[in-house]
Amino acid sequence: MDQYPLSNEETEIYRHIVESAADYAIFAMDRHGTILTWSAGAAKLFGYPAAEIIGQNGSLLFSFEDQLAGVLLKEIRLALTAGRAGDDRWHLRKDGSSFWASGLMMPLRNNAGETYGLTKIVRDRTQRLHQDEALRASEERLQLILKSAIDYAIFAFDRDGRIISWNTGACRIFGYEEAEILGRDARILFLPEDREEGVLEREMKSAFERGRAENERLHLRKDGSTF
Repeated sequence: MDQYPLSNEETEIYRHIVESAADYAIFAMDRHGTILTWSAGAAKLFGYPAAEIIGQNGSLLFSFEDQLAGVLLKEIRLALTAGRAGDDRWHLRKDGSSFWASGLMMPLRNNAGETYGLTKIVRDRTQRLHQDEALRASEERLQLILKSAIDYAIFAFDRDGRIISWNTGACRIFGYEEAEILGRDARILFLPEDREEGVLEREMKSAFERGRAENERLHLRKDGSTF
């Protein structure tokens, strides 16, 4: 790694930290984006050996779309003015493959407080992205199943009893359309005497404490009929 205008002790501490972070790409750039240093983690993540990448512009690590949009220079300006710039975006490896990463860019300052460059820390988050996408897909499938379950009223409410979701089966069984029931108190689905006795509150307490609450009781439809 090239020398920074730091004391020898500070430089050695910095080197030790950077070279020990094998799962993080850590490198320094000047104000124009030219790469000045390159850690072992950066070589592992991006595929470029230090001798090949130092002196090149860091924009080649960004997607072609971000290169055209001048994203690197925008991040540099933000980091210099705000003190840091974070991002979550696609990056390019030497072999042309891409990976999703979280990045943080910060100015580098010498003992006099003068800014002489920037450092960027990048971590591969591709697996996390795929996990998040799989979770979203699973949640979407679950929502589709819940919405299409016409023989079951399936709904959710918050800790205050306000209804926050309402499926097709709930519309059919209780008679309330989703738009008119969301945000309303779930107690309107109970008989007046059950409301007075705090039946919903007891069921909620049981569900929180034991993980579930079951019941067989009469409920009220929108038209006032019971089932």
